[in-house]
Order: sequence, then C-alpha cells, then structure tokens
Amino acid sequence: MIWFVVGLAVLVLLGIWLEMLARIVVLYMIGEGHGGYDDY
Repeated sequence: MIWFVVGLAVLVLLGIWLEMLARIVVLYMIGEGHGGYDDY
C-alpha cells in the first residue's frame, strides 16, 4: 500500500515537472519565433 502511494506521488510530481518543462520549451520557441522576445 505504501509503495502505491509513493509511486502515485512520484508520477504526479513527474507530470508537474514535465508540464513545467514543456511550457518553458514552448515559451522559448515562441520567443525565438518572435525575434527573441515575448510580451506574455
């Protein structure tokens, strides 16, 4: 039972980290596409 909870927590944290990384990559690509700056 404890391993199920730990595994679930790891998956949630990994998903949040991947989402943040994906947003950073998207913002970086958008910034490069607009000449290196973005007004957000």
